[in-house]
Amino acid sequence: MWIGSWSSEWLSSLSTGLTMPYVNGMIVMIAVALLAALIVRLLQIRSALIAVLAGDVLMCFPTVSDTLGFLHNADAYMLAAMLSVLGFVLLERCRWGFVLAVLLIALGTGTYQACASLVIGLMFVRGVQLLADRLPDAAQKWKKGLSGIAALCSWVLVLGLAACAFRWSVDANVIFYEAALDYEKMYAQCTEFVGIAEEHEDYMGGMPILVIGDISYNELRDPPELNETKSYYAFMEQILGVRMPYGVANDIRDKARAIMDTEDFVVMSCYPDEDSVMVIDDCLIIKLSEEMQ
Repeated sequence: MWIGSWSSEWLSSLSTGLTMPYVNGMIVMIAVALLAALIVRLLQIRSALIAVLAGDVLMCFPTVSDTLGFLHNADAYMLAAMLSVLGFVLLERCRWGFVLAVLLIALGTGTYQACASLVIGLMFVRGVQLLADRLPDAAQKWKKGLSGIAALCSWVLVLGLAACAFRWSVDANVIFYEAALDYEKMYAQCTEFVGIAEEHEDYMGGMPILVIGDISYNELRDPPELNETKSYYAFMEQILGVRMPYGVANDIRDKARAIMDTEDFVVMSCYPDEDSVMVIDDCLIIKLSEEMQ
């Protein structure tokens, strides 16, 4: 566990730490469907059309679609949101629901801190609903008189939500498509780096491979989105299966910065020159540029 996301490991246990669109995606859709059902029940939405749109809007909302870039943990984020809203529903429906509410909201917030904002926002909306239902008789007459305007506004809202859901669904698919292309770019570049390392005469199996710099400095190609030393190292270790001693925490970055201060690194040329690969401090270094991401 780690501070700030202490419950993420528990909620991620339904799947694995790998990106599996069918497994993670199915859990995400189920969690969002349950989340939409809870919100519809909480806000007492009686319109079937708006209830259906609630699920569509939640699934296509930019905050949700952006988590697809972290699909290996997206299921935990959506489960956290669903459990947090479930806690609020129990708080209102059950006599001793505040006990479960505290536990569930804490569990959700322990995975994704935005769950607290979601619950607070729903509390505000629900509070406005309760106040409107308890207006004095004179105000109730005004409320009935405005029902026609409210009906018109509701249809405008429905059409607006439908348009937003369509637009957000397009954006979500573009984001996921770009993420898939970026994965292929990262796979190709890391495979190339591993091949370069294994061909070096001083390389030994199990030696850390540290890629330092930005490949776009010296080549006419764009780097992947995650293009720092730690990201290359993690991809080679966890995806390509290269056995190396370090974990993927900031110690990789600190090690790379320490090597950058050495005289051997300073005199190295940049990739793809012949002198861009060297063993320094028992690490195989591939120097992409003088700058470090």
